[in-house]
Amino acid sequence: MISSRSMCKKGACKLIGSIIREDARPISISTLDKWRKAGLPHRKFRHAIIFVEDEVRSFFEKHRKGIFI
Repeated sequence: MISSRSMCKKGACKLIGSIIREDARPISISTLDKWRKAGLPHRKFRHAIIFVEDEVRSFFEKHRKGIFI
């Protein structure tokens, strides 16, 4: 089984930027929060919000056509 990397909001912003932008600039935290509310997979652990790399990549592969920044 391949282990998947978990990350905080800042790490998720960098990952998403590298997936959807040609220049790989990180997205903003507010954009991340909008996508999280729209269904971006995440986990809550106490007061922290954690994202799993494989789940984020899968989300953007499925929704690639509808994302415009």
